Amino acid sequence: MHSPSKLKSAIVVPVFGFTIFSSAFLLFQVQLIIAKYILPWFGGTPAVFTACLLFFQTLLLFGYCYAYLIDAKLSSLHQALLHSTLILFALAWLRYRFHVWHSPLLPDASWNQFGVDHPLVRVIALLSVSVGIPYFVLSSTGPLLQSWYGRIREDIPYRLYALSNAGSLLALLTYPFIVEPSLPLRAQAKLWGLGFALFSGGCLITAAISRKDVVDASLKSMDTDRAVASIPWRRKLTWLLLAGTASLSLLATTNQICQEVAAVPLLWVLPLSLYLLSFIICFSSDGAYSRNFWSVGLGLATALVCFAIYQPELGIVYLIAIYSFALFAVCMVCHGELAGLKPPKQYLTNFYLFVATGGMLGGIFVTIVAPLLFRGFWEFPLSLWMAIVLFGLLLLRDTASWIYVPRPLLLSFAMVVVFAGPGLARIGLRPIPVAVSSLGVAALAAFFLSGNSAVASSAGSRKRAAWLSFSLSLVLIIAVMASPFVAAAVGATEVSRNFYGVLTVSSESLGGSPIRKLQHGRVLHGLQFLDESKRRQPTSYYSVDSGIGSVLTEYPGRAAGKNLRIGVVGLGVGTIAAYGKPGDYIRFYEINPEVIRLASGQNDTFSFLGDSRAQIEAVPGDARLSLEQELTRGQNGDFDVLAIDAFSGDAIPIHLLTQEAFTLYLRHLKDPTGVLAFHVSNNALDLTPVVARLAAERGMSAWLARSYLNGPGSAQSKWIIVAHQASGMNVPGAEHMTGLAPDSHFPLWTDDYSDLMRVIAW
Repeated sequence: MHSPSKLKSAIVVPVFGFTIFSSAFLLFQVQLIIAKYILPWFGGTPAVFTACLLFFQTLLLFGYCYAYLIDAKLSSLHQALLHSTLILFALAWLRYRFHVWHSPLLPDASWNQFGVDHPLVRVIALLSVSVGIPYFVLSSTGPLLQSWYGRIREDIPYRLYALSNAGSLLALLTYPFIVEPSLPLRAQAKLWGLGFALFSGGCLITAAISRKDVVDASLKSMDTDRAVASIPWRRKLTWLLLAGTASLSLLATTNQICQEVAAVPLLWVLPLSLYLLSFIICFSSDGAYSRNFWSVGLGLATALVCFAIYQPELGIVYLIAIYSFALFAVCMVCHGELAGLKPPKQYLTNFYLFVATGGMLGGIFVTIVAPLLFRGFWEFPLSLWMAIVLFGLLLLRDTASWIYVPRPLLLSFAMVVVFAGPGLARIGLRPIPVAVSSLGVAALAAFFLSGNSAVASSAGSRKRAAWLSFSLSLVLIIAVMASPFVAAAVGATEVSRNFYGVLTVSSESLGGSPIRKLQHGRVLHGLQFLDESKRRQPTSYYSVDSGIGSVLTEYPGRAAGKNLRIGVVGLGVGTIAAYGKPGDYIRFYEINPEVIRLASGQNDTFSFLGDSRAQIEAVPGDARLSLEQELTRGQNGDFDVLAIDAFSGDAIPIHLLTQEAFTLYLRHLKDPTGVLAFHVSNNALDLTPVVARLAAERGMSAWLARSYLNGPGSAQSKWIIVAHQASGMNVPGAEHMTGLAPDSHFPLWTDDYSDLMRVIAW
């Protein structure tokens, strides 16, 4: 018969392992569930997820602070009682929220009745009320239980850290491929609540096991204070910087990828999974990280990023691959060096506290500081450059590292970076110039590498040579990375950055005529001729030969003077207003207040709205929410034409392409003569099957209208025109328009389901 002490010892490992694993799993799944739920409330902008990450990193730090303080100051019994009380309170909070919201996590619609101002504050307020308390409990579990485990067993608890990260990674990988496609959001939240109850049971058991196995509180406090005091501040600062740089790279890469494609869980999961995978690898064993191998990896990542910066037409799949590899290289270097500097287990909670602080500081920089400091998305290349700086300084502190080899390796690498970036951009990707240039770079690198090895005879000379090579390489690399961003900023008339992205107004000449154009990131959002004779001419995606141009000029009865009511989701520079005639009414819906300001002609920017002969109204806020609120107030738009123009940018708002959104549009159209026009020009995604499937679901017909570069100021565009067959709508531009037959196998997109992988333009 087993004794109670042996039985207790037998259950320690599985109970602690289950509790730590499940806490990490729930910790990351809840981030994806709540972020996807509130994403439509803020127009689907990529900044929503980075704001969520900042909130979760900050709360993680609070959880680590709590774990550190109670571990340092309280006896084992008091720790167990306090943490058990906190868990029970969190369970009661979830039960209360379920009673009020009918969901343990997801706020009801009343929490979305806010204006468009201060979106970051709104995101944080929503997250605090919905998931703040249970997330705080989960965030404190990892370090606290690892500390308890380290006191009742002799084996090293850092492996539990790898187990924790494995749980986080599993949560991320299962969400977009299993949870999201299979369950609606409210079912996901309820299932998460059940999981939290199971975790709570495990955590209460670990508290009971650990309540008598810690030394006297006064001695423990004395030992902890002495341990913390013995850690030099330079090492603590290194922990902070390594963790902060990895976090900065995570958020910057997530922002970059979502800006290029769409703000969806799949693209949130990819960078976060790579970030966690680096943690798992580096903390799994002492030999898992190779400094020399990842020196090459970081160098290759730098060269690839410089190449991507100078190749704006690079395919989206290649861009995602380059960004992801760069993030993984940065995280492997930062977390690998961090693992090499980890302290013994008695310093564990202090170590995690500094790691969490660094993570929060990285999040604060990307989410709050960078939009105020930078006029463009400069934080992505900055994070890579900072990783190079930090890694180089660590190499310089180790006199046995490769940086002291008497060859200018870094300078040779810097030349490769120059060649990979502006060099290849200059000569293009033609085989012969690339081959010749590659040979020249190789010869120059070989010349440097064959330098005089006599430098090795003097330690001082080796040190000076290493520092000189490092400094010159840093200057060269940052010059290559920063040049395109600086050139774009200098050449712009006006640059504006806010929660919704970066807007750039620039002036140039087109066909001998001056023009002014607006870009959101790298995507054109409209242009206008400045000459008096041309400034009212519809341009870019909205030219007369475009799908929307044909609809507005050839709408039945238009030639006889029929007035139109036109709704437009997405303002741009207001080009559609150029089609307005006396008696027409045009209502624009725009979430970004900066777009409204620029289109309204402030600072002498664009004049389409001011020049229009129609009555113009601009409604601020997310279009779908505004349309829903108008129906609630009994204000049907009664539009003849409703143009959905929110998908030309690479970061598309998916909540405007679902069955629920489509139904909402139809309620604002005149029945049966109203026409929907979807602008689906997009470099990364083919949205044609999505719209065709939505139209077929409501028994409507869809036509694809393409326009090409048919004159100065026009741009290639792709519009899908949707109308009831009974409307009598005579589809214009037959030579560029074709009927769309829906794919019956293509799944219908809803608020609970969308599959981005099906529409990526590979």
